[in-house]
Amino acid sequence: MKKLFLYIPAMMLLAVSCEKEAINPSDKGNVKMITEIVSGSRGDDTKATIGNDTPTFAWTLGDKVAVHVSKGSSAKYVVTTGGASAAAASAQFTVEYEDGYSRDAFAVYPSNLVSATAPNYGQSEHTLDISLPGTYTLAQVSGETSPCPMIATNTPGGGWSFKQLCGLLRLTVNSIPASTKRMEIDFDGKKVWGEFSIADPTPGSSSIATTGDDAHDVITITNSGEPFYSGWGDGKVFNIPLPVGTYSNITITTYDALSGGNATLTVSRKFAYSATRTKGVKRTASFPVFSVNSARTTRVIFAPGNLQATTTDLGATWTWSFAEHQYDYMGSGAGSANGFITDDEGNVSANGTVDLFLPSNSAKGHYGITKSCAQGSFIDWGKISTFSYKGVTKDYGSTYWRTLYGGDDNSTTKGPELTCVFKYRGGSYRFTLAKVNTDATAVNGIILFPDNYEGSALPAGVDIKHLNEQNFSGVWSNCTTCTSAGWLELEKAGCVFLPASGKRSNGGTSIDYVGTEGGIRVNPPSLKKYFYYTRFSSSSNGISYATGNAWAVSVRLVHVVQ
Repeated sequence: MKKLFLYIPAMMLLAVSCEKEAINPSDKGNVKMITEIVSGSRGDDTKATIGNDTPTFAWTLGDKVAVHVSKGSSAKYVVTTGGASAAAASAQFTVEYEDGYSRDAFAVYPSNLVSATAPNYGQSEHTLDISLPGTYTLAQVSGETSPCPMIATNTPGGGWSFKQLCGLLRLTVNSIPASTKRMEIDFDGKKVWGEFSIADPTPGSSSIATTGDDAHDVITITNSGEPFYSGWGDGKVFNIPLPVGTYSNITITTYDALSGGNATLTVSRKFAYSATRTKGVKRTASFPVFSVNSARTTRVIFAPGNLQATTTDLGATWTWSFAEHQYDYMGSGAGSANGFITDDEGNVSANGTVDLFLPSNSAKGHYGITKSCAQGSFIDWGKISTFSYKGVTKDYGSTYWRTLYGGDDNSTTKGPELTCVFKYRGGSYRFTLAKVNTDATAVNGIILFPDNYEGSALPAGVDIKHLNEQNFSGVWSNCTTCTSAGWLELEKAGCVFLPASGKRSNGGTSIDYVGTEGGIRVNPPSLKKYFYYTRFSSSSNGISYATGNAWAVSVRLVHVVQ
């Protein structure tokens, strides 16, 4: 069968003028065509544009176009056999198709968007069926790569003018955990991948539009089995084509495996993004992490609640869990074992739950569930592997959680980490003493804002006072207030709340300063002898950093993500 060859050298729009060559698609032999690609200005006539940036155009080595051809009632797509030869604003494509067929209606870039299995495949000038991918490799969408789908009218004698079919989202994600091998972006019920039908595939009017389909609302990005983070610094750019429509919420989750695995970090946020063909939009999503050294090279996430240990056999055995809410603590109420510890073996006079811990290691290894301090080596609570949270028990392993470092070791890797959370992270929002749930049962404590927190995102019901101040008088009478709904929104944004859960003295059985003072246990790098905690109190000292062998206080574990 005789073949017809078509060579398509692309020309830039920036040329002052161009001379178009008349074309008869049915001519036999080699046929040349001028391909006009819009470049250098925003609009829908471009391979990819991003708002507020100078748009760039470049064909990428190996790019291919799906060309629609027809022969009577028979119609099909033929993929160009030769693609772009280099990353440049102009390129040459080569297409060959069977004798008797002619170029017809439209062409699509990239070629793999054409859904050959769709029911309307090949219906010229009626319906175009294409399929957007739901999974991308990192190389396809990172950096300056812009895989925005386009359609061109195949006008004999007039060239091809490609126009975008989708919106383009340039999403910058900050603080990606080092172990990430897969990222999933959930667009909250909007269909963003799969088969789409375009009733009138006419460039300039056609677009792929969102529909409601929560089975196709998640885009997955992988890195061929390799971790994402290496060499990225503080953020990574993803260029994602999205159907035209309005997007209100997204959830981004990272995982430590290509499939399944553990979710290492999640961020949900309102997005307010309108995808159009005319230009792309830049958005940034920051995971809720906390820098714990002044160089901002180590970042952590906090456990979902204060550490708790529960016994049902008078201290013979203990099970470990996280409090259901960040503001929960046992205090001195009924059922609390904190005030009923009878010896240094962890025995208690009543069954219940402990959430104040001395920095000691008893003979039974009860991690500070003792009446008095014991000097000597200490095993971090993070060495415990199994914790339950909201009724679900999970084995994290003995290296997942740990306590923050404290003490006077100011080295880069093991300095007073919680002090860095308060003092050295930069940004306008770091912490504030606060009352949360002021419209219900108010709880005193401290709110920690994650790195990159956007102050403009403060929700209704939050009244900030004395932001980042460590010393002021009238702590609880003149502090930040936060309604239940306001706190829920702050928590969704990654904020941490440490309740003023009181403290128990060494050798004592009573719990003092419940609701007015509290602390979080931090350990010196040596994990020996003297232990420290950050104290927030009702005194004029506000927040202070102190040695704390004499007190049992709360423990809030952290997980290092970078």
